Order: sequence, then structure tokens, then C-alpha cells
Amino acid sequence: MTSSGTGTAAERAVGALATVVVSQRVRPDRVEDFHQWQDGMNRTVASFPGFLGTEVVPPAEASGDWTVLYRFRSKPLLERWLSSTERAEMLGRGEGLFERPASQHVLIGKRTELVTVVVAHPVGPDRVDEFLPWQRRVVDAEETFPGFGGSELLPPVPGVQEDWTTVFSFDTICGSTDNGRFSAEHEAEL
Repeated sequence: MTSSGTGTAAERAVGALATVVVSQRVRPDRVEDFHQWQDGMNRTVASFPGFLGTEVVPPAEASGDWTVLYRFRSKPLLERWLSSTERAEMLGRGEGLFERPASQHVLIGKRTELVTVVVAHPVGPDRVDEFLPWQRRVVDAEETFPGFGGSELLPPVPGVQEDWTTVFSFDTICGSTDNGRFSAEHEAEL
């Protein structure tokens, strides 16, 4: 997502909202332990200055990734949390809960009412040439809806995040009544 306005990029980032999106695959036999650990992580992060909220999104499939969003008032306040000893200690307590290392993406934006959606796309290597134009058409359609704030496509990271990941934002959850039309018409293409 890009920001606009006056001042340097660093000056704009100080006043911009910051979100870190963490995706992690929980070991199937440790889901209850994960819930307890995540509750502890939520209590810990809530004590940090500038913390706005946490959203925990379970996987769509039993074998999928859990996604956790941590929102802060600014990038420096988020960075303080990310580099804190409290967070490092909580991550240490979580060792053994996950099948592989988490993927982490930091998003910087200036809107206060931003709704962010993270979607993982399992795309076989032989289908990437079809997926990318389809994804471009999805973004083109998203851009026509009121409040569209941007979209970012993140490629797989071998050994860390095997899926293509799309992060898109809107500054409203209202708008057109046919916002499911494009998806419904094209979801079977891939």
C-alpha cells in the first residue's frame, strides 16, 4: 500500500497506522495449546503503547494457516512491539506449536477505518501463468468499488509460505450491493 501527503516517507510513516500480518500453520494436535498461547500473546501486546487491536482468523481448511493481525497507531510503535523482549519471550513459549516458521508482513496505511483482508491462494507451479492475469482482473474489479485502499500480491516463500497471498484493503465495508458478482462469476476459472 502506498501513502501520500507532504513530508518524507519516514515522516508520513510515523503518523500512519501500522499492521503486522502473521500467518502460521498450527500443528493439528496443538490447536488447544495454540489458543491458550495466543490469548497470552494478545494480553501481552495489549499492554504496549499505541496498540489498537488484534484479529485472529482461523484457517478456512483444517490444514491451513492461522492469520493474526496486530494493529498499532504508528510504524515506530509497531516496531517497538516487534523488537520487544516480551514478544520474543512469548514466541519462545510458542515453539513447538507450529509446523513451520511464520510468515510476517508489515502494512502501513493512513486510514483509521481500514478493513484489511488476507487471502491465501494455493496455486500449483503449472497454474501461475493463469493465476496472475486472473488476480489482475480481481484487483481491477476491486478498484471499481468505493473505498478501495489498495492491494498487494505476495509470492510464495519456499519453506515458509507455500501459497500466493493477497492483502487488500477498503476504508468501508459498505458500498455496492453487487460486490460478490465478480468473485461468483470467476471463482471457478482456476
